[in-house]
Amino acid sequence: MWALQNQDGNSTLTVIDPDEGVTPSSPIPYAVLSASRGVDDVVFRGNRTFLSYTNPTYLETPTIQMLVKGTSPLAVTTILTMGATGTNLATGQRNQPTTQNDPDSLKLTPFGDLQLSSGADGQLIFVRHPGTDEHAVSFLTLLDPATRQPVTGLDDAVFATATRGVFYLADTGNNRIPRHHGGRSRSRILVRVSGQRDPRSSRSISRAASSRLLSEISRDPMGWCSCRRVPATKAIGTQRPRDLAHER
Repeated sequence: MWALQNQDGNSTLTVIDPDEGVTPSSPIPYAVLSASRGVDDVVFRGNRTFLSYTNPTYLETPTIQMLVKGTSPLAVTTILTMGATGTNLATGQRNQPTTQNDPDSLKLTPFGDLQLSSGADGQLIFVRHPGTDEHAVSFLTLLDPATRQPVTGLDDAVFATATRGVFYLADTGNNRIPRHHGGRSRSRILVRVSGQRDPRSSRSISRAASSRLLSEISRDPMGWCSCRRVPATKAIGTQRPRDLAHER
């Protein structure tokens, strides 16, 4: 088990053996130390390990890194940088800049892509074939339905892989891990957004910047949202919605 410490500076890694406890080499430092930047999240993809790197200060500073095997202190190579260009999934436009002012959670999608949440920007960035010559970037910006501006407080985002099931939440403020039951459309994205609306609100629709597509957000009482791309023609009932995953 990997435990990451100090996400915003002086990060270290602790490795925990379920039978023996914390390994003798822990905590393991990173080769490049920073008092203001750090490692937030980790994804294991095949035999490669990817890390999200916080608090970028200028364009082309790393936001996703790949761990170099067998290194201690831990060395990394850059996979994604702040301001990297990609396809805007709401408009279909290519070579559009991402924002990534607040890189946070990193997840692996069911399709093998890396998915980075940029919290203050309300943006999800997807990296297909990371660390290869076929590396490709795309992104989706979630907008607040009241202000039509990018949401803030975007944190974890995960794909639903079944039509019904259970997922668990870490509720730090109340020192608990609640269990949430629900039925979801397969391949929808569930995102955690704080501070946008009364969490008792049951549903909201967030318009994308493009008139061609919408990003639909269904909010549940726990404050989680379920998002998918919907053609704007859906608003007048002329076309069925298509999930983000199906578009990709």
